[in-house]
Amino acid sequence: MKRTGYLADKPGFSLFLFFLCLALFSWPLLSVALSSGAESIFNYLMAVWGVIILILFLSRRSRDCIASTGKDGAHEEVEDV
Repeated sequence: MKRTGYLADKPGFSLFLFFLCLALFSWPLLSVALSSGAESIFNYLMAVWGVIILILFLSRRSRDCIASTGKDGAHEEVEDV
């Protein structure tokens, strides 16, 4: 979890995720899925969307875990704002 949190804190992570989404939802890949039928494009869109949501969830969860752990490994109280 520390590694994904470390990657998620980098400013380039958001940019990478944006371009990944741009590539996965672009016309060439959608046309390949569309040629197989409407059910396959629906499955493709839901799978890609689910993976992106999972990446965002895991990166946020690991950031919260790192923020709540002190330097000595003890948990500190973190206040919601």
